[in-house]
Amino acid sequence: MRAWRLARLWGIAIQIDPSWLFIFGLLTWQLATLQLPQWHPDWPLWSTWGIAIVTSLLFFASVLLHELAHSFAALRLGIPVQSVTLFLFGGVARITKEPDRPWVEFLVAIVGPLTSFLLGVGFGLVWLMGGIFRWPFSTELEILAFNNLLLAGFNLLPGFPLDGGRLLRAALWFLGGNILTATRIATWAGQGLAALFVVGGLVQTARFREPSWSWFVLIGWFLGMAATASYRQLRIREALRAVPVATLMQPGYPLLPSSLALNQAAPYLQSAPDKALPVVDFGRLVGLLLLSAVQRLPTAAWSFTTVGQVMTPAARLTAVAPQSAASQLQFGEREDTPVLVVAEGRLVGLVGPSAVRQFIKARRLG
Repeated sequence: MRAWRLARLWGIAIQIDPSWLFIFGLLTWQLATLQLPQWHPDWPLWSTWGIAIVTSLLFFASVLLHELAHSFAALRLGIPVQSVTLFLFGGVARITKEPDRPWVEFLVAIVGPLTSFLLGVGFGLVWLMGGIFRWPFSTELEILAFNNLLLAGFNLLPGFPLDGGRLLRAALWFLGGNILTATRIATWAGQGLAALFVVGGLVQTARFREPSWSWFVLIGWFLGMAATASYRQLRIREALRAVPVATLMQPGYPLLPSSLALNQAAPYLQSAPDKALPVVDFGRLVGLLLLSAVQRLPTAAWSFTTVGQVMTPAARLTAVAPQSAASQLQFGEREDTPVLVVAEGRLVGLVGPSAVRQFIKARRLG
């Protein structure tokens, strides 16, 4: 399932993955049925659940601020950020370009845990004041303080792709001068950390027969998969850095007029490598037609709907020069949208995800 978009901030899509609903519900249920009734046995049921929901929302708002701190730092340092998504294991900022210097990596990585630490300290100070003045919700502030400090500490563990692993990579990169070697070592650290989580979770689950320890197994599994995938993506990006876009682009393709009916355009789209074709009026590029956009309409409407009505406008498309490094290719939020190759203001080709996949397969990088 696709993530649900909530808003855009600084051009970044703020999203929620459906898996987030599970962890939000679990945390809320734990607060409402286990913790809050112990601390506030006189509260009515509606009040207990209401405070549990608000506390959970505030915690995940803290997670969102953690990821937005990464994103803001990345944007300030010239690194594009596509989205921030809350999901089962917390949050993730989708940064579409690797840092080009160790100090940039360090700054982008450190601001997340620093934000969580400051939030934890802030909630902690308010909690201490609440204890002095006997505020009614001081225990909830204690939970938020503890969870934010825990979030900061967990993310500082030295295993890639956690923030601590990225700090480790930045240090190794600075000392050795090679990002691939630094990433490989940081990935090994991440995989070792993942193995500790999995083994520790299994041992504790068997020892105490407490299902909650299985979360460590899931976190370890996810961390190991993420470490391996992140290193693979870097290897691919470094390989693409040495390849010009012209090597991957598709130079010959049909040009569709915006006035063409969809039922006439569909056969051309079906045979296109990335199921997408440029839309040109009087020699000027006006957009790109995606088969996926056509298929969202009922087939019966194709005969009286034109290409121009469903195309992606040219202003929303990405363009690169033929001599640009293929590592600069960004396919945007829609992974099926090809990139335009433009030379001297003239469209000379398209590069889609299929060309990159073929390159990865040929180089055995997958």
